[in-house]
Amino acid sequence: MKAKESKLSKLNSKIILVIIDKRNIHALIRDDLKDCIDEDLLNANLESLEDSNTDISNLYEQIIDVSENQPIPEVSNAYRDFEVDRLATIEAVNDRLDHLTEYHRGVLQENLKKLSVRRSSNASSTHTAQDRPNSPAPIENKSDASKAEPAAIAIAEAIAKSISQNLRAGRMAEPPPEIFRGDYLKYEDWIFSFDAYVDGKGFSDAEK
Repeated sequence: MKAKESKLSKLNSKIILVIIDKRNIHALIRDDLKDCIDEDLLNANLESLEDSNTDISNLYEQIIDVSENQPIPEVSNAYRDFEVDRLATIEAVNDRLDHLTEYHRGVLQENLKKLSVRRSSNASSTHTAQDRPNSPAPIENKSDASKAEPAAIAIAEAIAKSISQNLRAGRMAEPPPEIFRGDYLKYEDWIFSFDAYVDGKGFSDAEK
């Protein structure tokens, strides 16, 4: 009898301490949600929340067994409050994931829209030049930002494709660099930023 009481006392003390520790972790997860843009981290938090439920549930089942289904109120109340807190934290994490998904979808749509406008503008310029065969040919100027136009379109397409692939893979952590606007003087800084972004995503050579 004494051995049973001693075991139950130890289990009661252990589950209370574990619940306090787990709820502190829940609070930290919720506090970090506002600034978190890492979907992998959010998914890892969800897995951690599932694991914490398993740990606590196993302890509580042992207490139920040893106490013959009569746990002390302190333990049963602590277990109930833990479960409510855990579910609220899971809901908050899922809400953040939904928000990031919508944000990334909006970025993709905006980039595709800008690319479409750029292509339409280029097509219009081409038709206008063809309709005026007697117009003098433009003087070639290597410093003219228009020379970066083909590169800008190719880069924009690469960005749109990269965003789309990352959304489907669920691994996009932050918005990509802005679309290159055709300013030749800014191209070197832009391509450096773009390369750093792509390298930071951990893509394989085939994906690049």
